[in-house]
Amino acid sequence: MDDAFEALRVPMETGNFALLGHSIGCLVIIEVAKRAEAELNVKPVAVFMVERGAAQWPLFTDTGLKALQDRDFDIDLDLAGAEDRSLDLKEKELEGSVDDVLFFSSVTEGLTKEWNDRHSDEGECISKFDEIISVNGVEGSAGQKHAEIKRVLEGSENNPRLQLHLRRRAYDMVCLHQPGVAGMLQNGPTRALDRWVNVWYIENKTREVGDYAFTCPLIALSAQASVDASVPIKELHPIHKRIVKWGCKVYNKEIGDGKVFTGHFPSSTFEDWVAWTENKKAFRVIECPDCDHMTIKSNKRFKDTVYGTLSDLVKLWSS
Repeated sequence: MDDAFEALRVPMETGNFALLGHSIGCLVIIEVAKRAEAELNVKPVAVFMVERGAAQWPLFTDTGLKALQDRDFDIDLDLAGAEDRSLDLKEKELEGSVDDVLFFSSVTEGLTKEWNDRHSDEGECISKFDEIISVNGVEGSAGQKHAEIKRVLEGSENNPRLQLHLRRRAYDMVCLHQPGVAGMLQNGPTRALDRWVNVWYIENKTREVGDYAFTCPLIALSAQASVDASVPIKELHPIHKRIVKWGCKVYNKEIGDGKVFTGHFPSSTFEDWVAWTENKKAFRVIECPDCDHMTIKSNKRFKDTVYGTLSDLVKLWSS
């Protein structure tokens, strides 16, 4: 919000500006408008809320927010008598980070599979991309931790063990709910994971009705694929079955009549934007056909609505 406010400060100071928020941007522009009124004594002439239900509604359940959290846990690998002492590990330096990361690149071979098979009843199994935070108390760089693992694996101790402190990130959660990001994460940790987790936390920072009220026309725009997304349970795609079963998103659930909602926010939540403007007569909800959450911005009805609304305002002023 601070970045957006500073970027828009000069044009907003003219008093003739409109605000458009897409998805999480809808929450951002509410805060921008509040600050513009408080500090610059100006208000937008029009507001467009695109592809997000009204600000009082969250995107994720408590289960979903918990799934976004990093989770630390410890395991104790007993290497005595193991026929295969190899561990499939990988070191990676994260862009923009001081630290490099050591993580499991595979769980299908060596000790990781053996440990999982023997300890699955304990409820905590090694998973692909679990990050190794310390090895036998050794922290530091990925190289230092890797060296300690190698020392134990190649050593001649009578009772060799690896005590690992691991961190599980929200890979499964992010990849399931945002398949387009999965490709960025297929080779291990990237900054994209952090960005999506942070964005989704912010997406759940809802606002109470009355927190701010626009005085200008407010238009809510939805994508057909996002709101017209009721599917018979029997026809659910396997991915959507997993999403519904996990229960991370508020609206991805059974809605009666043997159907499940698989979209982003349902139509009713777009209608609820009416509570965020004092100009009730000018409030509209527009559904844009043949588009989804990301392609709506190139949709003809979307562009006609935005530019048409602004053109009408310009004509009004010029007259």
